[in-house]
Parts: sequence; structure tokens; C-alpha cells
Amino acid sequence: MNTATTELRRFLTITGHRFNNSQSAPEMFSPAEDAAWHELLGTPACTTLCLCRAGTTTDATGVRASPGATSGTC
Repeated sequence: MNTATTELRRFLTITGHRFNNSQSAPEMFSPAEDAAWHELLGTPACTTLCLCRAGTTTDATGVRASPGATSGTC
């Protein structure tokens, strides 16, 4: 796992907390995180990461598609 992926995991954790508080997702300001995000989009790894870190899945555009709570270590 590289630094960008680690930071993406942190970003998704923060996003999940914001969703739980009825807030919008924060802005992804890191080009490296954004690149890691686009590399993962549409893959099973993306779904798993989003469920574990943000408690939600995403559609192909990266927009929140469906809420859900998942526990586990990711």
C-alpha cells in the first residue's frame, strides 16, 4: 500500500463520519489521492474499501449511491 492509498483510506473514513452526521463529502484536494481513487473506481477493491471506510458504496462517478453500515478491518 502506498501513501496515496493510505491517505485515501483516511479520506473515506472522514467521509463516512460526515455522512453519518448528514453532511456532504469533503473535497478531495490531493492529486495523489484523486489518482488512487480513479484507479480503484469500478473495482471490487473500491467497493470493499468504501464499505469498510465510509460505510457506503459508490457508483462509477464516485457519487454516494447507497447508505449502509459495515464493520470490519480494511
